Amino acid sequence: MPGPALGMFFYLYLIVDIFSRKIVGWEVHEREGAELAAVLIRQAVLAEGCTLRPLVLHADNGSPPLVICRQITAGQRMKGAAMTTTMEKLGITASYSRPRVSNDNPFSEALFRTCKYRPDWPTKGFATRADAQAWVKSFASWYNGQHLHSAICFVTPNARHDGRDHATL
Repeated sequence: MPGPALGMFFYLYLIVDIFSRKIVGWEVHEREGAELAAVLIRQAVLAEGCTLRPLVLHADNGSPPLVICRQITAGQRMKGAAMTTTMEKLGITASYSRPRVSNDNPFSEALFRTCKYRPDWPTKGFATRADAQAWVKSFASWYNGQHLHSAICFVTPNARHDGRDHATL
């Protein structure tokens, strides 16, 4: 995410459930790090009550991720001892992209495109980390609760995640 000056960035960590497309966890940090991703994964898995289900984290062979509950996806790459240890403790299986394929994660690619093309996306960047967090909070709320997602028959991610999509459809 663009920061207050050219060359300064904030790093958005997102966890998305592929089945429902719901954002189940997110965080904004001023740096990338496996330990930051590990904390987010742990929080999301516990908050969603996924500890007894088989989970898969999909990453694309590099640094920090995005994750999912039923089928986990990492929008960026993730390697690191903190990440590996956390995944093992939570019973998460790792899945990786094909070698030398940068766009092998269409779920996160589509989510980030939706994020960046929102009318309220700040073209001049976020002044502070708190500003970036407030924007992501608003985006996640809209995306989960109001966005009619084409890949899930035009219901909201919240409706699909909670099993209310069948009644709507």
